Amino acid sequence: MDMVLNAYFSPQDSHPHEIQGPTQIPEKDNVKYKQKTTDILHITDLPPEIIQHILRNLSFDAISKLRMVSKYFNEICSSLLNSEFNHLRAVMLQKFHSIKALMPRRESARRKHPLARESDIIETLHMRLSLLHMTFGKHIERNYCCFFPGEIIDEIYRILRYIRSTLCLNRAYKVTDELFDLSTMAMEYFKEHIEPSLPEISYLAHDLFEHSSFITPRSDLAIQRAQLMQLECTNIRKEANLPKNDSVTKFQKQLKNTREMAKRKTFCIKFEWRLFIDQGKKDAK
Repeated sequence: MDMVLNAYFSPQDSHPHEIQGPTQIPEKDNVKYKQKTTDILHITDLPPEIIQHILRNLSFDAISKLRMVSKYFNEICSSLLNSEFNHLRAVMLQKFHSIKALMPRRESARRKHPLARESDIIETLHMRLSLLHMTFGKHIERNYCCFFPGEIIDEIYRILRYIRSTLCLNRAYKVTDELFDLSTMAMEYFKEHIEPSLPEISYLAHDLFEHSSFITPRSDLAIQRAQLMQLECTNIRKEANLPKNDSVTKFQKQLKNTREMAKRKTFCIKFEWRLFIDQGKKDAK
């Protein structure tokens, strides 16, 4: 009878109280196991283009926070944020010109136009992006920093989706209120905490980047133009000691960039003055 029962047990079960040693992995299997562990593909092993394609499924606010993971992620996320910021600037500039061409020239006719509110919203987006570029632009071009406030990009896309999906739009100051706060805080934080630690840009346009948070009256425009002319004259005197060809070339470049920035700043001041007037009318009501 005992012989019959023992036939149903395996050799290990036939000695239940015997302590068995650790299981030995054959040498061939051990080599295969090591190869499998070394062949694991990490996300940092992927090309930057594939990682950027994956990251585009996230919000740009999340992408800006992923810069802290590693230097590799910082390079990829910074490149993605900068390219998206420049892409948005180009898109909004095109939209601004296209909708401006559809609007009448008279101010009274523009207010009654069906595209009046959309035009105001697009103009506000273009203005805020221009201000952000005046603050970050030259530093981004020199790779001193990146466009770190990704939440601003998310907010702009939210506003664009709102324009596409809504028939009766709200007034511009209601739609862009959050964007105004985010961009103002980003510029103030950059000016106070980041820009002082960056290499100084030896270029007279650095003075034009200064943008006060309060609204400048129209009467100050003449003063600003006079200051710009004074800066240009000062620059001519400084360049007088350089060789003629180098001096002329350098001054022409500086003069061209100065005029472009003066136009942008004049536009921003005029538009903020309009926002100030609209806000006053709203408070009066």
